[in-house]
Amino acid sequence: MPTLITCDGKSYTLDQGITSQCRFFDFCDPEGKYPLFYVTSDILEQVLQYSGHYRNIIWDITKHVRRDIDGNFYVHIPEWDQEFFKGMGSKWKLREVVKAAIYLDHLRLVDMGTRMIARSIRCHSRRNIEEARKVLEEPFWSSRMPF
Repeated sequence: MPTLITCDGKSYTLDQGITSQCRFFDFCDPEGKYPLFYVTSDILEQVLQYSGHYRNIIWDITKHVRRDIDGNFYVHIPEWDQEFFKGMGSKWKLREVVKAAIYLDHLRLVDMGTRMIARSIRCHSRRNIEEARKVLEEPFWSSRMPF
């Protein structure tokens, strides 16, 4: 079983149910140890909690596509996911969890997390959104967010 080591030194051994959710492990030694230089233990624990909820379930976005009353398509975010993301308490933490999910190639968490981020900035001014875009273009380890 692979082991992830966070930047604060905590180790997490993952089982098959969780590694099946992250394509990162498709190309790795199944018994390897992998340091996560910019991921703290509290962020990785959020990723693992999400992965544990969807253990052994392959992500298929087509199961979540809906039509609104105008006939436009949108992706429905399940209730559990919405509560999970809202329970994080801050947009900064949500962004850090999504960055960790991107690194681990966790498709479902990346997709649903970025949709929640998009929902959170939907009503912001153009200036705030432009500032957010500049921040997102900064290096991966930047932790400055304007909102």
